[in-house]
Amino acid sequence: MGTTRGADASPARSRPREDNSTQRLVDELLADPEPILAAAREDTGQPAEELRFAFERIMSMLAGGLDASTEHESFRAIGDEAARDGLRAAYVLDRYLSLAWAIWAAVDPIPTAGRDEVHAFGDRLLRGMDRSIAAMAEGYRAVSYTHLRAHETLRSISYAVFCLKRGGGGGGGGGGGGG
Repeated sequence: MGTTRGADASPARSRPREDNSTQRLVDELLADPEPILAAAREDTGQPAEELRFAFERIMSMLAGGLDASTEHESFRAIGDEAARDGLRAAYVLDRYLSLAWAIWAAVDPIPTAGRDEVHAFGDRLLRGMDRSIAAMAEGYRAVSYTHLRAHETLRSISYAVFCLKRGGGGGGGGGGGGG
């Protein structure tokens, strides 16, 4: 199964950080991600490589390095790739939600984090995860629907061919069991 990396994580279109109060906490968490990754790994049982990629995507989102459209498309691509790889949506969403929970839990013990700074970080984390999860679900749904339609079309074609081989009309109304 694929790693569901989605769109390139490099900020093709950057936006200025409108709120630097979270940047210091982002930097602190990036300095030692192992406890966060370990907590998410314990919670999900998912491979470290996939968790690390997701962690980096979340931290990039928290840092505000991408404009809204690029951020949306990058998370949408993650959902798209997960569906194409045949992964359950819950598997991928659990990865991101477990990481978000572990990130939030890691902020509390940072001794230099002020109340307002933690509040701003929490607000950015919750709003960002809401947008990210919605974008991933959108990408997943789009591919799932396309695959469903393709399977229905294949089933219809197979049925028509089967009916024709048996001497029927193959799905047209009057002959041999089609329709």
